[in-house]
Amino acid sequence: MDRVTREVTKQLMITVPSEVACNIIREKQKLLLRKLIPHDYRGWVNCVIGSRSPYLVLENKKIRLYERYYGENKINGHVLFRFWFDEYEEVSEYIKTELFSQNDLLKLSGTTYNQLKIMKNNKELYAWHIKELQLFNKIKSISDYKYLNHGVETIVSKAPKKYLYVWERMGEMRNE
Repeated sequence: MDRVTREVTKQLMITVPSEVACNIIREKQKLLLRKLIPHDYRGWVNCVIGSRSPYLVLENKKIRLYERYYGENKINGHVLFRFWFDEYEEVSEYIKTELFSQNDLLKLSGTTYNQLKIMKNNKELYAWHIKELQLFNKIKSISDYKYLNHGVETIVSKAPKKYLYVWERMGEMRNE
């Protein structure tokens, strides 16, 4: 794939804890709190469900959270949804943003004051606006995506710790 095609189809991949993913899917959470922002990026953000407990499970077309789960329907470690990213707010030292009061920020981000205070910890913190949420009809594997690793196209094999610019491996043979 040439550079121009990659730039046009470039997307972002992040990892979110299963509880956060569940709140986003159920549309209870409209803001995602992150310590970093992708500068000058506007586009799709693919969310990998974190691999730790609690486990996100798809049962009879419903999403459920389990502290312990030994079945095969775990979604953790996979990509179930994406959202459009084009706006964010910096969280101030007073745990608020220009647009949102402290109470609104807590409600829209699905966090408590103490959780937010720990996340902020005198460091930069951003509230990403979640727009145009898209649930995929088929759960995607992280290996359905590629990224550039020192100029070499590489299949994603681990969920990113911060974020990763990726593009989908459409129409390729996938026999890993």
